[in-house]
Amino acid sequence: MLALAVTAYGCDLPQGLDRWMVFLLILTVGAATGCLLGLAYTRLIPNATSAPAIIQPPFLILQFISGVYFRYREIPEWLQAVASIFPLRWIAQGLRYAFLPDWLGQDEYGSTWGWEWPTAILLGWFVLSFILARMFFKWDRTQ
Repeated sequence: MLALAVTAYGCDLPQGLDRWMVFLLILTVGAATGCLLGLAYTRLIPNATSAPAIIQPPFLILQFISGVYFRYREIPEWLQAVASIFPLRWIAQGLRYAFLPDWLGQDEYGSTWGWEWPTAILLGWFVLSFILARMFFKWDRTQ
């Protein structure tokens, strides 16, 4: 997807080794956290037919309130507070830090990008999601 974004849409790659490291860190921890949360979330899904109806609505709502589609500052503060609870908001902020110029950081919460908070919160979510996956995921071999 990154190659397509650069070649087809002219997107800029992260500038500097530090931005690449943040990109790789956020990508890795975010993907691992998402996978573990997905395993834990399977407890709520009774069968494969109902999975899209259970998974997609919360995820779409989180995308809209986490700054994926809109500038984070344009989202009402109470929705920003809700989005800050979930890892997608921090993944989005970490990726914006890696890809976008510093001057755009003024639109972020606290008027700065920063990679430290997103990384710390995502690592916390990784630990929590590991615990939740261990508690709630059950392999059903009868089907």
